[in-house]
Amino acid sequence: MLATQTARGLILRSDGPIESRVPRPDPTFTPLPLDQQLENGRRGQVTVTDSERQRGLACVDAATDAVCACLAATGRRRVLLGVCAPGLRTGDGRGISVMANGPRMPLLAANLEAALRQRGVELLAPLRLASDADCCGLGERYGEGGLLADVENAYYLGSGTGLAEALMLRGRVVSLDACSDWLLKAWQMISSAGPTYERLVSAAALNRVYADRLALSGRPAPTDWRPEQAARRGDPIARQWLAEAGRLLAELIAERIETIRDGRGSDAWRGSDYLRLNPQHPFRNLSLQRVVVGQQLGRLLASGAMRDTLEQALRESLDARRAGRPPGSSSAIELRYSSNDRAGCIGAALSAWCRM
Repeated sequence: MLATQTARGLILRSDGPIESRVPRPDPTFTPLPLDQQLENGRRGQVTVTDSERQRGLACVDAATDAVCACLAATGRRRVLLGVCAPGLRTGDGRGISVMANGPRMPLLAANLEAALRQRGVELLAPLRLASDADCCGLGERYGEGGLLADVENAYYLGSGTGLAEALMLRGRVVSLDACSDWLLKAWQMISSAGPTYERLVSAAALNRVYADRLALSGRPAPTDWRPEQAARRGDPIARQWLAEAGRLLAELIAERIETIRDGRGSDAWRGSDYLRLNPQHPFRNLSLQRVVVGQQLGRLLASGAMRDTLEQALRESLDARRAGRPPGSSSAIELRYSSNDRAGCIGAALSAWCRM
């Protein structure tokens, strides 16, 4: 990781290949219901299941291999290591107490430290977990070529296994954890279709819903079963689903724009948790200038793979919402797609550096 001081601050650059180690998929693993995880987390009772323990250890092994491969390329054994992860962290910031799409790992930092010590790695500081969403925002802000580098007010939405959200407000990356009294995260917020946005417009959800609709239709899944591939071949189920997903994505983006500017809305269908949010917050009257879609969905959109399906529906829906507002109350917002697969890594490194 290289750092350069410029007029606008620190620019981080990651040279060379990324070392990627992904645990072998386990089709039998199913996380505990989210409500149960949240209740256990509130009580401080994070007792993992046997399947979570095994899956968590596989994640630690994969992370250890990736770190050691990076160090081997540099010839060093001492490292300041930044780690980011999805989910809700434990009170000490060293574990994960709630994970919607994976195993809870309350001892993640301790287990990773022990595994690295066994491989002869010396850590310059104890590990603390950062939010993957915050780190993506930091990486897009301070990483070379980042799409949040030249903007004061923006919304970042990373769409992969889940949804990772970050806000850039008044030139600073603002964690959604600090906004919990006036903003729900996408995995908490009900969409107009019923399920939460994460259950519908994460990249993994796009694939899952398409597969479910194929099964309901009685059609066998084609070889190119991913919806963007099938849509290009003219599959009506894929095209219809991606258009619906584009409208739902616009709905989420519009909610962020309007909540930041005006405070949360009064849509009763969003549920009681939404209506309990405080409509007053420190950033009211700010207008977002840019929305950045990142991670897997960002790469797909940047490649043009969804231009006449999800992207078209997304842009048309945002335009229609803007046209429906009173004159002068809404301005055009720039929509950008990030294909940067290093943003989270850069943000995690910066987070660890800033704690030193």
